Amino acid sequence: MLGVALSIFSVSCGDDDEPATVAPVISDFTPDTGLPGATVTITGENFSTTAAQNAVTFNGTPAAVVSATATTLVVLVPDGASSGPISITVNGVKTTSSKSFTTLYTSITSFSPTSGVVGTEVTISGTNFSATASDNVVKFNGAQAEVIAATATSLTVVVPEDASDGKITVAIHGKITTSAADFTISNLEITETFPPIGAEGITVKITGSNFSPVAEYNIVTFDGVEATVSDVSDNELIVVAPEGATTGPLKVKVGNQTVVALNEFEICSGGPELVISDAKALKTIVSTSYDAWFTVTNVGTQDADLSKITLQHYATVDEDMGNKVGAGGYPLSLNTLILKPGESFSTGKYGGSIAGGGNTSTHPYLAITLYDNPDGSVPECNVDNNVVVVPFE
Repeated sequence: MLGVALSIFSVSCGDDDEPATVAPVISDFTPDTGLPGATVTITGENFSTTAAQNAVTFNGTPAAVVSATATTLVVLVPDGASSGPISITVNGVKTTSSKSFTTLYTSITSFSPTSGVVGTEVTISGTNFSATASDNVVKFNGAQAEVIAATATSLTVVVPEDASDGKITVAIHGKITTSAADFTISNLEITETFPPIGAEGITVKITGSNFSPVAEYNIVTFDGVEATVSDVSDNELIVVAPEGATTGPLKVKVGNQTVVALNEFEICSGGPELVISDAKALKTIVSTSYDAWFTVTNVGTQDADLSKITLQHYATVDEDMGNKVGAGGYPLSLNTLILKPGESFSTGKYGGSIAGGGNTSTHPYLAITLYDNPDGSVPECNVDNNVVVVPFE
């Protein structure tokens, strides 16, 4: 039998044709503190030039690598990372930084004021805000606000037009922190408009509460026609009755709130129109005598003669002035005073007396009556405003 001897040669294939794996080296990173989403630049050696082949973690939390060279990695601080060292793994070989990265998180500790209207400036206090105002995205219940000043611990913002009751949020690099308390939008209110009538172009004072301190955020309309707001405070708006306005509701809109004045605003076609305000009547020591004060304003488009004003005293007065018992009239000594459109006149103390045996107990009301057309008649749009009645104090 012929035997065949087989020799088996074992060939060892070495790694001489492949590059040896070299451990990455972290020399430094900057900055060494930051918020989630912030950019960190890592410098060193032996990084992969393919970004995805560099596995970077912040104290164990994986981070996104934005760009890579052999000596530089640009990464984003991952959400949820805690403070600690940065590690890089390349081709299965891992290295860890000798120093730690400190992860910062934003917090809202308080805000002031806690309520307000559109346009109100609010100061938000907290930690780790960005000192660059545009980096802080602030919202009031979802409505984005303008940030007008910023430090690491304080943000000053303006309540936006579409804000509503709810939480305040601050987002930096996409990381959102939310206030514990709600911000409340204050209720808008109109208490008075003066004068209550007037021609186009007349200046009107609207008194109320919680108007916006920013003029353009207060939208005032006269029967649907928008007016110009010339001055504003928390409790007062100064507006001009717009061209084309007609008699109808006067409305103020601030943000999501709209309120309507109790009485319609009357637009007059022209002529002198007088309105009485700030009327007061006091009994004197002698029960038949009294002192009176009041202001007259010409809200029309022509000069007005104040000789057409009288004072009257009444025993009883019903709501529509239909029952005027014991009336006596006394013209004021203001014959020479002419009021131009838009002007006001305050009488100062004016003394009077109850005639015919009456006194301030039997005739407890004082009425100031206007007849302000040149012929002594009451103009059509002034019929409901030509008498102001005040009780004696």
